[in-house]
Amino acid sequence: MGHHSALGAAKGLKGGSGELCAGTNRKSPKADRGGSLPAIEVRGRQLREVSTDALNALALSNEPVHIFHRGGILARLHVDAEKSTVQLTPLVGKVLRHQLARVADWFAEGDPTAPPAAVMRDIEATPDPPDFPTLDAVVTCPVAVPPGRIILSPGYHEPSQLWYLCRTKFWSQFFPN
Repeated sequence: MGHHSALGAAKGLKGGSGELCAGTNRKSPKADRGGSLPAIEVRGRQLREVSTDALNALALSNEPVHIFHRGGILARLHVDAEKSTVQLTPLVGKVLRHQLARVADWFAEGDPTAPPAAVMRDIEATPDPPDFPTLDAVVTCPVAVPPGRIILSPGYHEPSQLWYLCRTKFWSQFFPN
């Protein structure tokens, strides 16, 4: 099952012309302004529902893949191509709030609001959030993986759950295409 397989339910969250706020029968305030992000209404809803909407919005924004499940939490991967470095940042606290604020429009009774702290804590406590690929390691040189393949192309390799950051062209002399 791919990491975007259960996202069908999230598609109804998108705020746009005439669309509803998730979990309500109210028109999204963004509908009249042509918003392109999911609209999440937080008032009068169960925490589990709002947290599910938030996780769906994160999953919808995860293209190209940059949010992973690692060590029991979500983490954001940032590649600095200029420096050939990778930074893996846990999505907790203010980093999670920053990310949530950029993947959805948040509303309380139709008025804009910030992602609630209770939603952030609930996401942080989710043991195995669905729809996010697992990242076991970041590697900087070619790696042999079963069944005898060598990872040579940069990026995420789902079967091995590895991110390969090629720091040099050195390896291409040994592993031509």
